[in-house]
Amino acid sequence: MKIPIQIPDGQLDDYRFLINEIFIQQVYRVNLTNPDPLIIDVGANIGISTLYFCKKHPNAKILAFEASKKCFPWLTNNTKKYQNISCFNVALGEGEYVYFYEPKNGIGFDSSIFRSRVGNEYEKSKVRTDRLSNYLNGNVDLLKIDIEGSEFFVIEDLYDNNKLSLVQIVVMEFHNNVSDKNKLSPILKMFEDSGFKYQFSRPSHIKYEEEHKRDLYYDGYQTMILKAWNLSDPENRKFDL
Repeated sequence: MKIPIQIPDGQLDDYRFLINEIFIQQVYRVNLTNPDPLIIDVGANIGISTLYFCKKHPNAKILAFEASKKCFPWLTNNTKKYQNISCFNVALGEGEYVYFYEPKNGIGFDSSIFRSRVGNEYEKSKVRTDRLSNYLNGNVDLLKIDIEGSEFFVIEDLYDNNKLSLVQIVVMEFHNNVSDKNKLSPILKMFEDSGFKYQFSRPSHIKYEEEHKRDLYYDGYQTMILKAWNLSDPENRKFDL
């Protein structure tokens, strides 16, 4: 099945590495035993990861969340022909609204609720927030998270509402030094308390030599991809991610 993807004008080079990372290197590839899985894509951007999940699992029901008001029209346009995909223009986190920061020129990958994630020229907008736990009423086969430093809020919400254990597999990009609350150790503890096993990998676009040139004060970029699977499901004990 061919998947057409529309890219914002003048940004083909910007998105080329993301398409390669997702469709060629398949950083989000996992083994799902359910033929009709529920997949949640948090931080869907313009829909590249969402479409990858749709291609790999054509019978899946997919919920795609994107806070960016600049990305969301591209997300809905790229996914509009697929009736199994539902898109939500909300930020997942605390409160009712949050300020969201995006690069002023073009559509970027570093858009975030944290000002430190964007450059000096940025746009600020007010975005409605919601809790992911409000959308979970049963088992989730795969939860993908890439939200530039807000990972903790999503995991904490699910954990506090006794819904993290409903998720079978999590693939999450962890971003360090973005906020005081977005720390790895409490995230891992919530996974452990909910019966998960996990492993880490290096983002594919960061070379080993580059990673080891960074000092201890390197600020903000993702440093690892975390994959976690729930051992309460016997099927998850049969394979490695």
